[in-house]
Amino acid sequence: MHARLICAACGARLSDPIRIRVVDDPSALPAMEDAKPVTPAGEAIRSCQPMQHSFEPAKPAPLEFVPQFW
Repeated sequence: MHARLICAACGARLSDPIRIRVVDDPSALPAMEDAKPVTPAGEAIRSCQPMQHSFEPAKPAPLEFVPQFW
């Protein structure tokens, strides 16, 4: 699937058309390494699992919505 990424809040276009890879199984997600891109240029991942940013119960993670595009 190819699509443009658009900001859900303001509608701004965030990318030119890119390839979207759907990943429904969290074990199929690529390894994330510091200072390295998650995907190659021109590709994004649609994940049904939210990316965790905070493990503190009093402060929920800012990106708890799904699907997420990385």
